[in-house]
Amino acid sequence: MSQAISAPMSEDDHHFVMIPLSQGKFTIVDAADAEMILGMGKWCAIRAPRTYYAVRNEGIPQRRVYMHALIAGFKRPDHVNRNGLDNRRVNLRPATASQNNANRGPGQRGTSRYKGVCWDKNRRKWRAYVGVNRRAVYLGLFDDPEDAARAYNQAALLTFGEYAWLNPVSPLPS
Repeated sequence: MSQAISAPMSEDDHHFVMIPLSQGKFTIVDAADAEMILGMGKWCAIRAPRTYYAVRNEGIPQRRVYMHALIAGFKRPDHVNRNGLDNRRVNLRPATASQNNANRGPGQRGTSRYKGVCWDKNRRKWRAYVGVNRRAVYLGLFDDPEDAARAYNQAALLTFGEYAWLNPVSPLPS
């Protein structure tokens, strides 16, 4: 496995280190965390449904250690930019399971490319909903999927605040 690479992200940023993983992947960590991470031995990339994560197995019986949880120092860190291999401290924040789910993008099996939007074949319209506490909160029916996506975005911002993942649609003109 090749050596870690250190580089500044920009003139204003601190240095980060790129650490090679399995599967030809790299993770990035702050330079201040690199020695601890590299001193722990080999790290691997594992594929999750929407991203990769840096992990290692340790102990007997073996348990999986996630690099982002180790660096953050709390149980369920959320990657602000949704890149599971970006383990810089500025990209990790504490999150509940609900907040972590709010920061996920749209699923891959839906009838729409937008999160919180699906086709209602009986009514022949686009239905918007936001998931809150494992329940779908109905937001309305729309002729246009982008209008439904805007309704989701508005509800998600009110419900999840900074953790809300927003659909890439332009706002309606004022």
